[in-house]
Amino acid sequence: MAQLPVRKLRRQLTRKGFEQKSGRQDHITYFLHINGRKTGVLVFWSHGERELSEGIQAFIRREMHLNKKQFDSFIDCSLGKEQYASIIENKGLV
Repeated sequence: MAQLPVRKLRRQLTRKGFEQKSGRQDHITYFLHINGRKTGVLVFWSHGERELSEGIQAFIRREMHLNKKQFDSFIDCSLGKEQYASIIENKGLV
């Protein structure tokens, strides 16, 4: 995946349990919530970005604890909310 539109990432994050941190800040920040509880998984990037480069995508993948194939599936909707939650739970991050 070359450039990733920020809108597409935001849409997938919110569909799969992430909530945007409110308030004034330098970066856009999303925290993962599973079963109503906030986890330690967070994703952030600069406000000025419209498209995310491969380097920034790699950084976000690490924050999400996913490999490239899993991340691509997350973005393309073939990795659902429950499957992602299971990956995070299996890694002991909940």
